[in-house]
Amino acid sequence: MPRSNPFQDIAEGLEEESTDNTKEESNLSEEKGKIEKVDSEKKNNGLPERPIEKSVPSFDWSDTSTVQVYILEDTEKGLDDIKFDAEIILRQEFGIRKVETRELDEAMITALLKEISPEQIAHLLVEKRGYTA
Repeated sequence: MPRSNPFQDIAEGLEEESTDNTKEESNLSEEKGKIEKVDSEKKNNGLPERPIEKSVPSFDWSDTSTVQVYILEDTEKGLDDIKFDAEIILRQEFGIRKVETRELDEAMITALLKEISPEQIAHLLVEKRGYTA
């Protein structure tokens, strides 16, 4: 008489449980893929996703010019901090790991030109001299 496996019931139960877990994992994987796609679209502000290795500076070094700017040390520290914070955002939200200083400088000056008027600059200078404008 063939000897029966006393653990056969346990083995069959484990196989059924394994199949159920595989189905659950597959469903979770599909849901995670959908969530990641939506998150990446939100993260990139609706811009198409590009591989990091294809991300290049927005303009060539040869297209730049060098301008010397005279600022106080505290102002320079503030600029460095803003650039540093922007690099963190670029890395975390957009996946851009290699950022050229020229790009940060260009973006910073472009933002300044959009946000501040010559009148505001004049008033700031007057205030720095200790007067009210």
